[in-house]
Amino acid sequence: MGLDSVELVMSWENAFGVTMTPAESQFVSTPREATTLFAMKLSARAGGPNLSQRVFHRLRRALVEIMGVKRERVRRRTRIRDLVPPAERGRWAAVQAACGIPRLPAPGWFSPKTMEGLVRWAIVHAIRDLKPTGEAWTRAEVRCVVRTLTMDVTGLDEFGDDAEFIRDLGID
Repeated sequence: MGLDSVELVMSWENAFGVTMTPAESQFVSTPREATTLFAMKLSARAGGPNLSQRVFHRLRRALVEIMGVKRERVRRRTRIRDLVPPAERGRWAAVQAACGIPRLPAPGWFSPKTMEGLVRWAIVHAIRDLKPTGEAWTRAEVRCVVRTLTMDVTGLDEFGDDAEFIRDLGID
């Protein structure tokens, strides 16, 4: 296993709170296989909402309530600076509290630029705030986390569930 693959496996283990044995990691070569393995380990149920949709809706509701932004202005590709002007950034702590993600990065130079980026950041960095311990996982949520963390490690935005980590995604 190379550094990228170790980083990816560790990020999955941290997000889900379960470990992947070396034997299991040898048989996981695609995002679909990782999703299946972790869904099995977590006894994930079928169906349920997509985690990224749930995060997006929480963030949008908070921006509407706290910042007074019109709901229809908040889309996945909307830039954060268009929703939270510099003069209003002092109210960001209230947005964090309202959406339930207390470590949400403040708008700025090194923070996510769009709502889609902010949703991805929350899934990568604040999974414990989004998915409390003891709450049952759904397969859709497991897939979302596997894909989001894979995007974070590889820097790729587009890939299929059957893309091979080594051959197609360039993970060593």
